[in-house]
Amino acid sequence: TNTPMGSLAYMGQLKTLDGYKVQYERLGSTSAPNLDYPVNIYEVFKNGEKIATLYLTTRNNKNSEKAPKGFKLSAISGI
Repeated sequence: TNTPMGSLAYMGQLKTLDGYKVQYERLGSTSAPNLDYPVNIYEVFKNGEKIATLYLTTRNNKNSEKAPKGFKLSAISGI
């Protein structure tokens, strides 16, 4: 993603492949040996059950239009 707000927009577009809008919680940040900046950690939930952990950076030129394996992105945030 491109900014902290971009991460929120990206996570707001995230859905399961069957179209269920997921919930998420930012746990904090971590580091990676190949990056000079923090990586944010998000837990992703469906019906209260944790289904994934995602790691996002906020140093890209734009928000990704690709979804992680097992997910899809809605066209408009919040839908």
